[in-house]
Amino acid sequence: MNLIKKSIVVLKNYGVKIFIKKAIKFPINKINLLRQRKEEEKARKNPQKIIQILKSFSSNDPEEIFNFSWNFYSGLIRPTQIKEEFLELLKIFKELNPKYVLEIGTAKGGTLFCFCKLASDDATIISIDLPEGQFGGGYPEWKIPIYQAFAKENQKLYLLRKDSHS
Repeated sequence: MNLIKKSIVVLKNYGVKIFIKKAIKFPINKINLLRQRKEEEKARKNPQKIIQILKSFSSNDPEEIFNFSWNFYSGLIRPTQIKEEFLELLKIFKELNPKYVLEIGTAKGGTLFCFCKLASDDATIISIDLPEGQFGGGYPEWKIPIYQAFAKENQKLYLLRKDSHS
């Protein structure tokens, strides 16, 4: 559906107020997307810089960890969850201090990053993601060393690019 048709649908279904909000956000979202792509390209070309920054980040504060992952390289490892909901989960996660973690669906790696930072220092963490899955899952191979940098020194992190149903 082209932009004009989408605009008409929004006007008909949601009214002028929502249309104006969306019209204002549209160029901002496009600029942010371009910024994200630019940062991702920089990360792909020079992953060592990214890895160094990720390895040096240390915190046990759920909100600080979330904010870092949200803002890092214009969203390179941004969680897809709603901030307020995810922060509540991270607070519980921190209290539990899990030694074993299984994540299904790595996406951009934001949840994995947060889980690694809040899990036990000697945790075993497994992340499963289907490359090019039906939900848009899968991450490119160049991100594997970046994701491995999430783990604390004594954690074991396994990144499985497989079908979680098999």
